[in-house]
Amino acid sequence: MNNIVKTGLSFIFGAVCGGIVAYEISKRKFSERLETELAKAREMYHPVEKRKISIDPECKKESFVAEESDKEEKEKRAAEEKEYKNYSSFYKAESEETVVPESDIPKVPKPYVITPEDYGSMGYNEVSLTYYADGMLTEEGKKKRLSIKNTIGEENIKHFGEYSQDALYVRNEEKEIDYEVLKDERVYSDVFPNNTGDKKE
Repeated sequence: MNNIVKTGLSFIFGAVCGGIVAYEISKRKFSERLETELAKAREMYHPVEKRKISIDPECKKESFVAEESDKEEKEKRAAEEKEYKNYSSFYKAESEETVVPESDIPKVPKPYVITPEDYGSMGYNEVSLTYYADGMLTEEGKKKRLSIKNTIGEENIKHFGEYSQDALYVRNEEKEIDYEVLKDERVYSDVFPNNTGDKKE
């Protein structure tokens, strides 16, 4: 048993020593690599003024001529940019002053009367309404009163009897609904006696 313990302890001791040695070697290797990379970076990004550069007198003359031509090019570019800016400001001022007249803005038509054949032809929702003798409008078989102005339009009520004596067909393009309005000779309060306080939609 002592032999097994000794072997185990020596194995652990060897592993620890090997790990420490490997750590130190890799630490030295990477620190050297880091130093060389930093030196390269310092050299690359070092300011130009501090670098030692030997300049040939012939090169000085050429660089002076090049600088002069660069100045001329910069002046030309600046003049072109000024012209461009002037044009763009001209167009901006023109577009800001332009006001679209209300007559050019497309308006959605008010509800209008359609023929019985046109009813449902646009693919709009189809809704049946009931128009009572006292001027109340509801969805067919429902108590809730509807606003004539917001659904079929007040001026369209006059068109009962154009295509059918008891029916009127109205298209509301804003709501995308085709209305079938059926005339009822009864009074709303007779059909729904306990619903007099209901508000119109």
